[in-house]
Amino acid sequence: MSPYGGSIQTPERKGKLVPRSYPLPRAGACLTVFPVRRDSVPDELVNFLRDTFNDVVREGKTYPQMSELSLDEFVRPSRSPSPTRPRSPARPPCPASTS
Repeated sequence: MSPYGGSIQTPERKGKLVPRSYPLPRAGACLTVFPVRRDSVPDELVNFLRDTFNDVVREGKTYPQMSELSLDEFVRPSRSPSPTRPRSPARPPCPASTS
């Protein structure tokens, strides 16, 4: 059940998850997101990410995430998708990494 009312159909996966980069507001700054599997991530990192997620939920700025998650819920989210966010306007690509 969606917090918006009714049901939301589970989207189909469109291919392999790959790293994605997003430009940040500061000139030349970029955020790269890497897909990972649970078995490749240390427990300490998973706990830190879950605690950070719950801190943001407590701030009340995460609709439709309306409640904190237990560790089990965080690492095994339900199969109900969250509502589709509107796409942001196109941004220029991130600069190539120099490392």
